[in-house]
Amino acid sequence: MHAKVGDAIVFKRDGMEITGRVIKKYERSTLIEIVTVSGGDFPYDRTVVNHKKYRLCIEENE
Repeated sequence: MHAKVGDAIVFKRDGMEITGRVIKKYERSTLIEIVTVSGGDFPYDRTVVNHKKYRLCIEENE
């Protein structure tokens, strides 16, 4: 299931679990604004994530 603009998602990158909000959707990926990072330091406030690499945060989207 693909996220919609404004949805919260979680994905893993380099051993970190990152939570973010969808800013823009593309055909195969989404632009994310980073909200929280667990397990390390993520130096950016935005990133692009492939649709196959994330899951929705159901409790934050209700």
